[in-house]
Amino acid sequence: MKFKRLATILMAAAMMVSLVACTGDNGENSETPVTSGNDVVEETETNHITLAESWGFENFYTIMTPDVSASNFGITYYLSNFYDVLVEYQDGEYVGGLAEDWTISEDGTVYTFNLRHDV
Repeated sequence: MKFKRLATILMAAAMMVSLVACTGDNGENSETPVTSGNDVVEETETNHITLAESWGFENFYTIMTPDVSASNFGITYYLSNFYDVLVEYQDGEYVGGLAEDWTISEDGTVYTFNLRHDV
């Protein structure tokens, strides 16, 4: 009984620590730039977008290898926003993506792709 109670308390403490560690810094930066009368300080605002999905370490190889992870719709959706493909299959035929055109050897073992100039 004591072990269950200790395990419960430790688990609750671990959850609280992890929740506190995940919170962001809500404090404001009170530093103001010091300038002389002739200096001009130009502040620029930048917008950042972070796209992330939580995966376990055991899936690292699958995540970082698009050909293996192509069967997973979620990762395929994200990868399609970051990577172009050589060719795509659309409406029953192959259409060039990065490749303008391609040839296949007679024995079917060598594929030669001519890439677009802006690649």
